Amino acid sequence: MEKLVILAMLLAAGCLTPVALKEVQPDVAFRLMQSNAITTESMSPHTAQVLRLYNLTEQFEDDPAETMRDLRRRACSDPNRHLLFGMSELSYLTAIGYEKKAPADALGYFLSSARFAYSFLFDNDLGAAPNVYDPRFRLGCELYNHSLAHALRLIEAAPSAETVENGPLRIDTWDGPLLIRVFMHGFPPEAADFSELLLATNYEVTGIHNQYRTYGLGIPLIAVAEQDPSNPNMPPRASYPATGLLRFNRLACVDFDQPLEATLDLYDPLHISATEIDGADTPLESDMTTPLAYVLSDPALQKNQFIGLFRAERMEDDTGLYMIEPYDPERIPVVFVHGLVSSPLTWAQMLNDLRGDPVLRERYQFWFYQYPTGLPFIFSAGQFRNALIEAQERYNPGHDHPAFDQMVLVGHSMGGLLSKMMVQDSGDALWATVSKRSLDETRASDKDKEILRSTFFYKPLPCVKRVVFIATPHAGSELSDLRVANLIARLIAVPKFIATTAFDVLTLDIATPGAKLTERDLTSVKNLSPNNRFIRATHAQPIADGVHYHSLIGNIREGNVEHGSDGAVAYTSSHLDGAVSEFIVPANHSCHYHPLAILEVRRILKEHLDSWKTVDS
Repeated sequence: MEKLVILAMLLAAGCLTPVALKEVQPDVAFRLMQSNAITTESMSPHTAQVLRLYNLTEQFEDDPAETMRDLRRRACSDPNRHLLFGMSELSYLTAIGYEKKAPADALGYFLSSARFAYSFLFDNDLGAAPNVYDPRFRLGCELYNHSLAHALRLIEAAPSAETVENGPLRIDTWDGPLLIRVFMHGFPPEAADFSELLLATNYEVTGIHNQYRTYGLGIPLIAVAEQDPSNPNMPPRASYPATGLLRFNRLACVDFDQPLEATLDLYDPLHISATEIDGADTPLESDMTTPLAYVLSDPALQKNQFIGLFRAERMEDDTGLYMIEPYDPERIPVVFVHGLVSSPLTWAQMLNDLRGDPVLRERYQFWFYQYPTGLPFIFSAGQFRNALIEAQERYNPGHDHPAFDQMVLVGHSMGGLLSKMMVQDSGDALWATVSKRSLDETRASDKDKEILRSTFFYKPLPCVKRVVFIATPHAGSELSDLRVANLIARLIAVPKFIATTAFDVLTLDIATPGAKLTERDLTSVKNLSPNNRFIRATHAQPIADGVHYHSLIGNIREGNVEHGSDGAVAYTSSHLDGAVSEFIVPANHSCHYHPLAILEVRRILKEHLDSWKTVDS
């Protein structure tokens, strides 16, 4: 009996723990290794191991701040950057615990998490740089980004965050006060004034399929621009992508006599994709899709497509050329023109996918033209032409910007008709469809003559070098002759200034009563009939020499393409002889949404770049 007691005491004193292996599936082991503060709100195996090594597991539960100080002393007395990784994750876990019950404390710990992650990644005094294949390196980047996102979300509401007299923002942390100053990099002057900065991570985008991001360090932001009444090309909800990066003036183990300071550097990711941090070239994280969705989610865009059809006069102030980003003299403008009963919102998928291509984003700037679609398309084309001429006079009056004069137009449906009229010479052909007299002989006021002149007489715009026609009814659409189209045409209110000009001037000059215009003739719906005088006249006009044009044609019918249709426009109407390329999309009239159509437009834009390079060289 005595021997058994002695053996039991020896076993207890030795703390004998049996060692065993338990077989698990590979995915289970992987999930266990990937557990961390961000994905599971529990510390990673790496950080748990650090606490066990230094007997700090219980202390962290009781006093997180003292645990941070203890780990920092150890990390700095014997340089060990991986202890700083653990400090970053522990700070993040502490902040998550405080976020709801004590936001001010949470803010301090989120900033500490970002700071220690920053030190782990970049502090040259801690020995060799971290291995980029080490999971701690990737998680360190995520801890920095997530911590900064949480911190920026809390700063406005934090009572401890205040602007001191000399400008910086002062925030109290467990390691003392932190002073933050803001600097901007790469933004054009027109985009340098923001009314607010929104976290892109706060929004979920719907209605756009693909999300385009670049991965690196920093927080993607939506920079909402101050409205500039003097800029007619600024959309109502102008916003631009931005990336925020917090740089700390002192890292974990040096300069403790200095106050803790940081700069919040705001970068324009359209112009800057990377920055240097303590000698390391560091890519910046960015989000191109969410700021675009912010612009296109304007409820007015959805409303305008119906107002523009039935009550065009109400859209007079909203008609115009709009830029998604400030004008850049180094980038080629691509102008998107929507079709009937539509708005710029229709281009959301294509705009997003094209801007998601780094080459296109670097070389092109994307604009759109908004107009009321109930008006005669020849009148809308006159307004579009005036808008492009005004843009030329505003941004490139001396033709000093070669990129401007390489403009590309992309028009869908009726928008293609408007675009085509930018590269045609009307001569007297269009005017002859409504009058036997010259314009000067008509009994019209100078104001009416100017409207008529811009509508019926035009020359090709030299700045437009390429046009992409998508589902364009060059020879009209037979749907316009259906009874329902006649009903819709009756519901469209023709603006008084157009009706007055037409009936008081044009109809007086037509000898044959049957050739006179009716009010229904002055609607876009009836303008699209294959028998319409305007459709026939513009279809007969050639496209100017030197302009390259392409056709994208939807087809929902199997078999012979020549007998195909997109459900609204027949192939024979969309086809144009002389096109550089013709691409058949297996889709209906809204074929510009189709991925293959978007890929084809991307190909055309790259072809345009290559042809310009060839000529330029």
